[in-house]
Amino acid sequence: MKFIREKYSKLEVKNFKWIFLFLLPSLIVFILFYLNPIVTIFVTSFTKWDGFNNPEFINVKNYLDMFKDSTFRISLWNLIKWSLLASTVHVAIGVIIAFILFYKKPGWRFTRSVYMIPNVISAAAWAIIYKFIFNDSFGIVNTLIRKINPDWNVQWFYQSPYAFWAVTFTWLFYSMYVTLVVYNDLLAIPTELTEAAKIDGASSWQINFKVYLPLCRTAIGTGVIMSVTSRISMYEQIVLTTTGGPGDDTMNLPLILVNSINDLNYGYSVLPLVWVILSSFKTNSEILNNPFTLPSSIGFEQYKYLFEKYNFFRYFLNSVFIGVTSTIISLFIYAMAAYVIARYNFPGKNLVYVLFTITLLVPGQAKAQPIFSLVNTLDLYDSIYGLSIVYISFGLAMSIFILRSSFMSIPKSFDEAAILEGASFFYIYRKIDLPLAKNGVLTAGMIMFLNNWNEYFYASLLTSSDENRTLPLALQFFTESFSYDYTKLFAALTLVIVPGVVLYLVAQKQFRAGLTAGGVKG
Repeated sequence: MKFIREKYSKLEVKNFKWIFLFLLPSLIVFILFYLNPIVTIFVTSFTKWDGFNNPEFINVKNYLDMFKDSTFRISLWNLIKWSLLASTVHVAIGVIIAFILFYKKPGWRFTRSVYMIPNVISAAAWAIIYKFIFNDSFGIVNTLIRKINPDWNVQWFYQSPYAFWAVTFTWLFYSMYVTLVVYNDLLAIPTELTEAAKIDGASSWQINFKVYLPLCRTAIGTGVIMSVTSRISMYEQIVLTTTGGPGDDTMNLPLILVNSINDLNYGYSVLPLVWVILSSFKTNSEILNNPFTLPSSIGFEQYKYLFEKYNFFRYFLNSVFIGVTSTIISLFIYAMAAYVIARYNFPGKNLVYVLFTITLLVPGQAKAQPIFSLVNTLDLYDSIYGLSIVYISFGLAMSIFILRSSFMSIPKSFDEAAILEGASFFYIYRKIDLPLAKNGVLTAGMIMFLNNWNEYFYASLLTSSDENRTLPLALQFFTESFSYDYTKLFAALTLVIVPGVVLYLVAQKQFRAGLTAGGVKG
């Protein structure tokens, strides 16, 4: 107790009860959806278990068998190649865009919009869009290549070695989070440093490479970790295009994991979006004959068909309910945790922050079996409520990171003045600090909503009925149902894409302000 009294102020000791209560919901989420699955996976990895009978301890046999398996070795090699591309080309694109936005060169606003908008589209939607971009008959890529080489006949997602690169293109150019993290650090660099460098005769290139880049190394490192982590957990881009083929050319670890669960063995720009929307108004013959022409007429019969023939409005409402519910609850929980981490000192503070943010490195598919068991235990399988609960856990790391920065940017003098007036802990949070952090709250909320709106893997794992299908799942259903009815498929793609784009356009000012909270230039 003496140590606590010496290290922490009387006010902080007095508020320990509130601090614990504010952290408790996030700690429960961490234990249920991260710590428990990780421990379960580790223990189960030493057993033979079919998911029904008692597990049989087999020591390290699973690991030995895994490394003997050729599919696993190919998947590991694919992961290494994708990670190298993610940590170099993918991150470099994000850094370059960050510098363009930072310098505000002519056309930077257009660059920002063109670059940001595709990043809010779901991985499932992009996978299907790219499947059509690389389509052998009418895809943009093959159409352009045949203008130079009429004999070109490559089925990108079905031929080796093209399939690997086709899958790579579905994610390579979309590095929004890298851009925003680096941009945030650029804004925080004092102008005195660059002015001193200019006085010493440094050129713009020298300032960039000798001042800005070294000072942004932590942000770039964070971008590398985020990019590589995304490649480790990549799923939709593969399962909706190649399903790991041809052969095992595009197989990866999440797909192996999902296949083992199924086998009961647990141990560029906005151009593609414009093309999709325009194609939704074309006839099939117009799409097949020339993908670059404008539609001969504008009609909405295909959209009307989707709502009348299929339960599209129900899918839409399911996605809205799950997205809104999980986002509101997540904001309520994570804002409290981020607040006490940012504004107060308490025992274990650094450990708690590290544990929360390190969950960003845990691939979602790795937790599939324990979470599936938890949802079944709660009798919430095939329920939008069960899916909502699971989605609450997804925003833990990113939300804490963004909200903590927002709360840290608020001058502590505001709190001190309120305390002198007799304000309570909860009053200061609710009436002063939370309203001042609104940009961060809106940003975290928007990111969580878009991630939950676009989520595919757990929606496919935890639901089975048409009644509880979400829009990303509906895309797969429509892809199978409208195999050769491209007009209706493009219309379905448009309906899934547009809400995310509209949300970004409406809230883009708060989105940028929240992500750059704390990064004040000067």
